[in-house]
Amino acid sequence: MVRYQVLSIWWPEGWEPSGPADVPNCAWQTEFDRIEPPHLGKPLTRDEALALVRALNRQVIDHAADRWYVAAAVDDEPLPRESIPISPCEGTERYRVRILIPEDESGRGDCSNCPAHELDCAMAEQGADVVLEVSFRTA
Repeated sequence: MVRYQVLSIWWPEGWEPSGPADVPNCAWQTEFDRIEPPHLGKPLTRDEALALVRALNRQVIDHAADRWYVAAAVDDEPLPRESIPISPCEGTERYRVRILIPEDESGRGDCSNCPAHELDCAMAEQGADVVLEVSFRTA
């Protein structure tokens, strides 16, 4: 079972979005801050999470900020601690997360001014949703 939510990432240095649905290629290499969805009386659907991301990022584009938002499908259960190769730290849980790549209007933005613009992350075409394991601060 998954839940959809909005996660914030840092605004990658030198990266410029072409629109509010863009997901930078380096999104899967970040430390995420958990952003709890507004209490709507029900969990967010995929479409609601994507719409919320577009609205938040539209504001970020209009009013300079250092955060960018992505929609994600987060597994309900944390990964077992024994599968974590790093020493577990109190207040952190690891979850399987799928960063949602909108099929309609999203792009990757422009990485040409990024200091790492020649690395694989700047040149890769990720295409579909990106699946990764993420540590969230829970305390």
